[in-house]
Amino acid sequence: MEEHAMSPSPPMPTPSSTEPTREKLHIVGVSKWFTSRMGRTTALQDISLKIHDGEFVVLLGASGCGKSTLLRMIAGLEVPSAGRIFAEGREITSPGRDRGLIFQTYTSFPWLTVRKNVEYGMRLRGMPRKERTSQARHFIELVGLERFMDAYPYQLSGGMKQRVAIARTLANRPEVLLMDEPFGALDPETRWQMHDLMSDVMAKSKTTVIMVTHDVEEAILLADRIVFMGRNPGRIREVIEPALEKNAGDKESLRTTPAFIALERKIRCTMRADSPTTLQ
Repeated sequence: MEEHAMSPSPPMPTPSSTEPTREKLHIVGVSKWFTSRMGRTTALQDISLKIHDGEFVVLLGASGCGKSTLLRMIAGLEVPSAGRIFAEGREITSPGRDRGLIFQTYTSFPWLTVRKNVEYGMRLRGMPRKERTSQARHFIELVGLERFMDAYPYQLSGGMKQRVAIARTLANRPEVLLMDEPFGALDPETRWQMHDLMSDVMAKSKTTVIMVTHDVEEAILLADRIVFMGRNPGRIREVIEPALEKNAGDKESLRTTPAFIALERKIRCTMRADSPTTLQ
């Protein structure tokens, strides 16, 4: 079917209880390095960032700037070499149900239907069958796959498989949705459709989203804030808030506005300036 071994870092204070209640995540002085026989390589250096409830934050930058490494530390799959990460005041030290992760590769179970895939996490938690069936239907409808509830992954296009992954993750009711290049393997038209889907789903679910991409246009179209990252080592170069009217739903017109063109040019110039010189 197609669809168009270093010493431990010194203690750091936890975020103050007087911080705004809408703060969802607080990244405090995080660095990450890897040690091998060739020495130590610093992937990320001194990353500090606050992310608020309901925000769509995009980590943007060229390959090798540590975007995915930072996302994996927020997910609890990797541990900072220095610094700490907090979720509503609680330090993140391991994966948790409050954070759901979606990868670029398709992760559906091939032997389960769409509905069974979406129900899977709820079944593991012991949710009664009637309730999980109702919840699964809700999230399948949210991503526009109600006609394919009884289909198997091999019968679905790439974009539809990624919709299943989004529905399954949202069905577990995460407070933060983490996405690592989720649309990178899709063709341009399907990717365009997924942008519309994500904008609609996030408006309805009110979930906080952190997405990794190296696609400048994608970042501008989706993000409330763009965290532009440089490399060697990975660091935050700039935090950008696109001042664009996105509620009209007409992305073709948005892409031709002077504000969009200027912002895209600014980001691409910054990205080129951060790239290593290859010709002398």
